[in-house]
Amino acid sequence: MPFPSTTEPKHELEEIAVAQPANRVLHTALLWEHRRSLARVTAVALLLSLVIAFAIPKRYAPSHQSLVDVRFESADRSHQLLQSAPRESDA
Repeated sequence: MPFPSTTEPKHELEEIAVAQPANRVLHTALLWEHRRSLARVTAVALLLSLVIAFAIPKRYAPSHQSLVDVRFESADRSHQLLQSAPRESDA
C-alpha cells in the first residue's frame, strides 16, 4: 500500500481556495434573489420583538427580600431594643 503523497493536500487546498470565490458569488446572488422575503422576515421579527418587549411589565416586583434590606431591618431592631432597654441611670 503506497503512502499518500505530501503534495495531495496542497492540490485539495488549491481547489478549495479556487472554489470559495465562486461560492461567495453564488451565495450573494442567492441572497439578492430572496432580498424581499428576507426583508419581510426581518420586519416581522422586529415587530414581534417590539410587541413582546412592550408587553412585558415595566416594573420588577421582587418575590424575595434582598440581603441589604435584611441587614438594615436587623440593625433597626437592634437599635429599637437598645432604646427600649432600661438604662443603668434609670435604675
